Amino acid sequence: LAAGVDNSLTTDTQVNLAGGKWQAGSLSVSAVNNDDLDLDADSVSAAVLNASGTELKNTVKHAAAVNVGSTVTTTGKQSYAAGNAVDHDVDIHGNGYGGISTNGTVMASDLTYDAAVNLGYTAADKVFHSADLSGTGTEGSISVLASTDGVMDYANALKAAGVVPVTVASSTNKLTYDNRVDVTDSVLRTAKEDQDITLAATDR
Repeated sequence: LAAGVDNSLTTDTQVNLAGGKWQAGSLSVSAVNNDDLDLDADSVSAAVLNASGTELKNTVKHAAAVNVGSTVTTTGKQSYAAGNAVDHDVDIHGNGYGGISTNGTVMASDLTYDAAVNLGYTAADKVFHSADLSGTGTEGSISVLASTDGVMDYANALKAAGVVPVTVASSTNKLTYDNRVDVTDSVLRTAKEDQDITLAATDR
């Protein structure tokens, strides 16, 4: 192996609001993972006689959750958001010049993203806490969002010339994401005209 990268990253970000009564002008609760990766496995300027390979392994697991089990009353806006913001630039560059009998680039990525907002949930004490959310004022809307978004740029480049009997460039990229908003045995209400309740789970 002439060049290799093995990256592994796991995060678990949570905000829990359980029990009690909250009163405020407005309330914003968020759990967000910023996933910024810049990886490069490059063997263009190096080769091992009779066996030159370049390998990149990338494993990412991100979870973001907002769990609400309280009574919250505001005159202004309530916002609950869980998300993953992704920015990946991942490259592999392989060299197969000259009399090298085996040459290859192997890229393998396993990416998992989970974003959840739970209104009503079972806490660590094994007790279920329901959510009672009220927006009472003229700006008292309620917004709930679970999202995964961003940019992924992956490139696998293999340069080969001369006597290279076996030349292989292989890429396997697995992407899994689960964005969800769950409302269980809970109440959401607004009191004024045009103050919306918005529940959304998105990816882009």
